[in-house]
Amino acid sequence: MAAPIFFCLQFLCFALTIIGTHAQGGTWEVIVQNAGIAAMHAAVTWFNTVVLLDRTDIGASNLSLPIVNGVQQCRHDPNDLALTTDCSAHSALLDLTIQTDTWCSSGQFLPDGTLLQSGGFNDGNTKFRTFTPCKHTSSCDWVDSKHLVVPRALSVLYDYVNNVIINNLPLIGGGPPNYPSSAMLALEGNYSTATIVICGGSQYDAYHGHKVTIPAQGNCGRIVATDPNPAWEMENMPLVRNMGDMVMLPTGEGQRLVKMNIARPVSESNGEYRIVFQAPPSAEVAPPGYYMMFVVNQGVPSVAVWVPVS
Repeated sequence: MAAPIFFCLQFLCFALTIIGTHAQGGTWEVIVQNAGIAAMHAAVTWFNTVVLLDRTDIGASNLSLPIVNGVQQCRHDPNDLALTTDCSAHSALLDLTIQTDTWCSSGQFLPDGTLLQSGGFNDGNTKFRTFTPCKHTSSCDWVDSKHLVVPRALSVLYDYVNNVIINNLPLIGGGPPNYPSSAMLALEGNYSTATIVICGGSQYDAYHGHKVTIPAQGNCGRIVATDPNPAWEMENMPLVRNMGDMVMLPTGEGQRLVKMNIARPVSESNGEYRIVFQAPPSAEVAPPGYYMMFVVNQGVPSVAVWVPVS
């Protein structure tokens, strides 16, 4: 029997032919032995390229910016805490240039495939940055623009259309963690039930007090944010973990996992299936953008194909 259809990242009823009977063993392939930067963020574009993004305030990276017309390209930032003139790249696809510090920033793909990056540290904490992907044979780079107003973090359910706070969520058990790993699970209950999971992280005051010997947290909290009376369900992981020690869950920052309802799987010749599945009901469930579409058979995902959804 054919397995579920999944959309990842940000449809119309759709017929699809898939290979459904032979599960292949997967292998890892090392594309680049040393990317030259430490990837704080990694984003897959619909051109099947990967944008790596690092902070800027710890000195030069091992990846130099290019020489253009005999001139070494450099970043000049008098507010940088490490190098006010830096000729190394801190973002990589084809040696990309980041103008301000992106440490602790966040990101999201827009409907046209543009990567929007917001916030950061020092002079980068009020910035928006955009990256419009292109083929690897073309030239594209980051653009710093506009200012972002950053409020104190609140745990609320927010109606962004009507600018109204619907519900104040309770604090997670053990206090708010610093650098946890968090995700929204796939929507359930006819796409109306949203469950949030937050795991691990440092103790709340570890950063401000520079208390590097304080153990990380080992708990995981789960909350149904759409419940009228939401409450955290807590459990403990086998080991304590920080964000950097964990593989992000299926719907981390800038991602969305949507399970498609299969209407009719039909067995075809040569071990293939033709599947008709029903799309999510609205753009709120599946916002417009480029999606990676997977077919999962007996727990094994297929190779993804990119599908634009408008």
